[in-house]
Amino acid sequence: MTADRRAQLLLLGAGHAHLEVLRRLAAEGSPPFAATVVAPARHVYSGMVPGYLAGRYRLDEIVFDVPALAARAGAEHVPDLAVGLDPAARRVALAGGGSIEYDLVSLDVGSLAAG
Repeated sequence: MTADRRAQLLLLGAGHAHLEVLRRLAAEGSPPFAATVVAPARHVYSGMVPGYLAGRYRLDEIVFDVPALAARAGAEHVPDLAVGLDPAARRVALAGGGSIEYDLVSLDVGSLAAG
């Protein structure tokens, strides 16, 4: 990494931990690194699904808008899925084609909800 480039944090997925990372980045602001989250635009919070099924929550109350959360955190959102990881090259291949370089990568895909 050169002195004029910020370290790149790559978050693969929008699971519980990554949602918390984005929330904290939004609250604290201006980290010394660039952040990118690769995930579909909507993420169902699995911890609230039982409450949804019991009628306690509406669907819109348990779905996170990942692009909006990423924007508040100052992170880039890539609406795609990772399909390959090359640790030696520090590069992740994307389902839609292309790839993303990283300095630090975290995997937290969460649950997969049909629909």
